[in-house]
Amino acid sequence: MNNIISIWPTNFIFEQQAPETTPEFLTTIQSIGEEYEAMHPEAHVPVAMRKSNVETTYNLLNDERPAAQLFKRMLKERMTTLATIEGFYNPDKVIFEASTALRVFKPGEYAKPHNHRSVDYVAVLWLSLDITDPTNNNTHQELAGNRLHMIDPISNRSRLLNHRMCWPVSPIPGTFLIHPASVYHTSEMNIGNVDTVALVTNIKVSETVRNYVTL
Repeated sequence: MNNIISIWPTNFIFEQQAPETTPEFLTTIQSIGEEYEAMHPEAHVPVAMRKSNVETTYNLLNDERPAAQLFKRMLKERMTTLATIEGFYNPDKVIFEASTALRVFKPGEYAKPHNHRSVDYVAVLWLSLDITDPTNNNTHQELAGNRLHMIDPISNRSRLLNHRMCWPVSPIPGTFLIHPASVYHTSEMNIGNVDTVALVTNIKVSETVRNYVTL
């Protein structure tokens, strides 16, 4: 049939292993991230729970070392591609703003279902982890560990559709994912013996024409 159209698709960029993610790059960028984490121990603590009133967040993209700047270029390249697929006007000229931080999930930790509603897109690059869930594993009703589940934004689909509410990502070091920030997601518990370490980037589309004033 030629009269079926697909409206408002949810576009992701997914690379099981991004070509730039050599072992040297992954080790180096993780080391840089760990430096910032050591300098900002409350970077991921909610404001109301912080022991200090001093701003503790950081942005790894400000670092001038080659690994950090390579990752910045990776983000720009992928976001331009995604903007093209999403139908942005003049995608090559779209300005993106981004903030990257290291996130660590220790054995026994996981991420509850959430989204990033204050931004437009989210990028995740896994750096190191204990692979307890082989790629393309169809584990069912068993804890596989470290899988990221993207939750279908259209929850009320046809009951006759062979449909899974979650789309699983089984990461390895170098897996790279960019998705709309509005999409809810959750991770399975880290059942490995080592930390799961990733770079998480929040991305905004910059508004170049602003006819707003501060109230």
